[in-house]
Amino acid sequence: FTFVLLGLLGLGDAPAQAGPPPTLTPLPKFTLKNPCGTDPNNLVRGGSFQEGPQTQYGVVAQGWTPFIYKGAAPQYQYVTNECANGDPGCSQQIYSTGTFDAGIYQTVHNLKPNAYYMFRLGYSLAAKSINGPNVRVDTIGRQVGVDPFGGTSPRSSNVLWGPEYTNGKAALNIREMSMVFAARSTSATLFLRAIAHDGT
Repeated sequence: FTFVLLGLLGLGDAPAQAGPPPTLTPLPKFTLKNPCGTDPNNLVRGGSFQEGPQTQYGVVAQGWTPFIYKGAAPQYQYVTNECANGDPGCSQQIYSTGTFDAGIYQTVHNLKPNAYYMFRLGYSLAAKSINGPNVRVDTIGRQVGVDPFGGTSPRSSNVLWGPEYTNGKAALNIREMSMVFAARSTSATLFLRAIAHDGT
């Protein structure tokens, strides 16, 4: 089975990274306390990935919605064997015996339009398990994206996607799993995407 585990997400105000257009203004920077998924200043609900409801694809973490970007739908499962940093939540597992391109999304609210925000996926493991222990692989991409207008379609041209990260050895605090963006409305939608390029 191929799978990706997602955990520990935080969204907070962030300063501009470089050369913002004059109409965009940074908000003061603040730091979320560990575990950031439960910090009351975190604008993301369910950032620590608590067990959520059963959906047509399986169990999805509280506050999140599954999406299929293309191809066959994988299975979603809440697991407690891959937790990080002592967070009280755990992980969203996405898996299949074949290829898939899918993930989860959440729309955050009460944003200030034209202000910068930052989010990061703190833990993102890509591994296979075929009748044995997990083995890290480079054939599963992980990717974060945001629709700064608050739309919920991952295929919208408004979605800004970060680079696809396929190095299976790294799982914690991967630079490519963070993003700074300028909100274009009072809501923005965060996408966490897993792309399995091969099957078993």
